[in-house]
Amino acid sequence: MSPRRQAPRLRRCLACRGWALGPDMFRFARLAEGEWVVASSGGRGYYVHRDPVCVERAMAPKALGRLMGAAAAARLRADLGVATTGAF
Repeated sequence: MSPRRQAPRLRRCLACRGWALGPDMFRFARLAEGEWVVASSGGRGYYVHRDPVCVERAMAPKALGRLMGAAAAARLRADLGVATTGAF
């Protein structure tokens, strides 16, 4: 008997609440030290579409920006500046 293949895991976008495959999205994670990073694993993670509109919505003070704080949100927004323009 061949091993059973797992179905791809869908993730929900924090900003628009739409669904997509995890590898097609940004994953924001808070590490144990309290630092926020864009990572593929580790820490509590939140998924956001790679669409600039979704990234901006997620960074808003009423969304993930509230958890991160203004400084961390600004740093991540700057880090993703190139990625969200399509030069990824």
